Amino acid sequence: MRLYLKHRVKGFTLSEMMVVMVLTVVVVGLAFAILTLVQRQMETARQNYQGSTDINLLRQGLWHDLRTYPNAQWRATEQRLELGFDALAVTYRFEEDRVIRNRDTLDVPVYEYQFFNKGIPVIGGAVDALKLKLDESGSGRPLFVFRPATAADDIP
Repeated sequence: MRLYLKHRVKGFTLSEMMVVMVLTVVVVGLAFAILTLVQRQMETARQNYQGSTDINLLRQGLWHDLRTYPNAQWRATEQRLELGFDALAVTYRFEEDRVIRNRDTLDVPVYEYQFFNKGIPVIGGAVDALKLKLDESGSGRPLFVFRPATAADDIP
């Protein structure tokens, strides 16, 4: 005697489950790939922001200090720019891959620098302007900072 089930149990076949699993794996794989791309872009954006922030801090610091302190001296042997007197002095040290302003470290590599006094390039001594090349290729704009001339500058 054969038994017939009056009610068939509803469910999914094995092939339907396999299709769903394959589609799920594809969607999850795409999600992880997109997440990795977004993380790389965010890291690149963070690095660019940090680099431009340090360059802006260097530009603002030099601009402010050259205008605040009446005398600036370039010590070529020590690669050091000194502004001001004694306790109020501000010092910039130019190292291979950074610039140190007093105790602040700015991760800005300076590939070339040139100092000027009254528009004439100088090797050492008094300066009133400076030009810094901040990229290796030279394709970017150099950073140029100067102190405006005053009538007192011409008094001997």
